[in-house]
Amino acid sequence: MAFDKTIPEKFQAISIGWIKNENYTKGIMNHNDIKLLEELCRHCKIDQGWLGYHTCAICNNFEDRGEVLLRTDDDRYYVMPHMILHYIKDHHYKPPVPFIEDLRKYKMP
Repeated sequence: MAFDKTIPEKFQAISIGWIKNENYTKGIMNHNDIKLLEELCRHCKIDQGWLGYHTCAICNNFEDRGEVLLRTDDDRYYVMPHMILHYIKDHHYKPPVPFIEDLRKYKMP
């Protein structure tokens, strides 16, 4: 995937979903929110390729690469690993409520 030229060269972002062990917020995300996140992951993935693949540190059974960027209407940015869906579906990671609220308001490109 080519680099998105609409992304500023420098910006502040809220990082979510980088999980290294069992010490993270757990819960169940509702089905509609997961579908929105799946769409976001399809449309807003950044994969420059030089970072390589990452193996899930919890189960060691899943590999993925790339990041996903959510930009809100008020120019707040969230950045997360593409494997956030694995963390949510397989390890019950629960993203922060403000992120979920912003995800619900996001209009896919």
